[in-house]
Amino acid sequence: MGYVMGSSSITKLPDKFLLYWDQKLVRLLGGYPWRAGAVVTVVSFVGFLALAQGFGIYEMVNSGAIPNVARTFGMDPYTWAALVSSLLTGFGFSASSFALVQDVRDIKSIALVIGRDEEALTDDWVEYVRARILRGRLAAIMFFLIGVAVVLYNIPGASDLLGLHDPETYPWYQQVPAAWFLLFVPLNFALLGKGAYFTVVDDRFHRDTRNAHLCIDLLHPEQLEPFTRMALRRSLLWIVGSSICLLLFLNEAVSPTALLPFVFAIMVVASLALIAPLTGIHRKISATKRDELRTVRSKIAVLRDEVLHGTNPTITRNSAQRLTGLVAYEGRVEKTSEWPLDLPTLGTFSFYLAIPVISWVGGALMERVIDSLF
Repeated sequence: MGYVMGSSSITKLPDKFLLYWDQKLVRLLGGYPWRAGAVVTVVSFVGFLALAQGFGIYEMVNSGAIPNVARTFGMDPYTWAALVSSLLTGFGFSASSFALVQDVRDIKSIALVIGRDEEALTDDWVEYVRARILRGRLAAIMFFLIGVAVVLYNIPGASDLLGLHDPETYPWYQQVPAAWFLLFVPLNFALLGKGAYFTVVDDRFHRDTRNAHLCIDLLHPEQLEPFTRMALRRSLLWIVGSSICLLLFLNEAVSPTALLPFVFAIMVVASLALIAPLTGIHRKISATKRDELRTVRSKIAVLRDEVLHGTNPTITRNSAQRLTGLVAYEGRVEKTSEWPLDLPTLGTFSFYLAIPVISWVGGALMERVIDSLF
């Protein structure tokens, strides 16, 4: 049940699936989510560099006029934060389109499992999501405003740029780059809010679909793979996005004491993204398993009485053979996992959880190597 991230184009998807403006932008940029995300990342970061260069800020920084600059890979705190924010923007644009392509494939697989027509189920999904577009936009707007507040509170010079301080607290060369953050950080928060809301929406749709149509076959757990793939994918996307955020902590200007709770929060969110959608399936498996064991054991009791107390040798012999088979089947049912998770899936998820630590530790080690060379 493992899952590997691929590069799938959305150009062949019907227009009905492109519900969000970022997905339409990805199509305009060629249709390949990660390539489009790379383009957005580069354009965003180049915009920051052009702004800083055009106002002569880099000339000041490189001349030593601004002392005690904490550098990361040779970049000042503003430039490093802009690079991380650009990576987040590109990832935010690409993640939705990537998930869309994979979700359409898995929904069609789910239709086969639950006995629904593929087109009918995908149409139901599209209409379910479309009916909640307005709420998704409101969630995006709310998170955008939260992003503005975060910039004003955390980015030096942002509040001065908007004239909120009199006299000004920070000089002009800190206010200029803050203008870039006032645009892109709230945009990232808007993408985050939209993604979080529609993750919940998708989970509700699939929960209702499972409750109405999914029948568990204890002998064929592989039929549940599409559900597990979708849960793993959502977990992975949240982990990768959060891991990019962790790169901010590579700069000394950001307090490392905030790192541990941030990593812990990633673990919690990623775990919930995986476990929450599978909880309903777990309940169905458990209920089916109990019913199956109850039925099998009642038949075993009848056959046992026939074997122990039967007077007809032929019937007794047949009952003994059936009893042997039912006892073996009972054992197999008892050993059936009540979660649609196998060892490869758990191993994959464990690797996903290690991504934040690997990204941060790897970045820190790379920075030290570069510093020692230059």
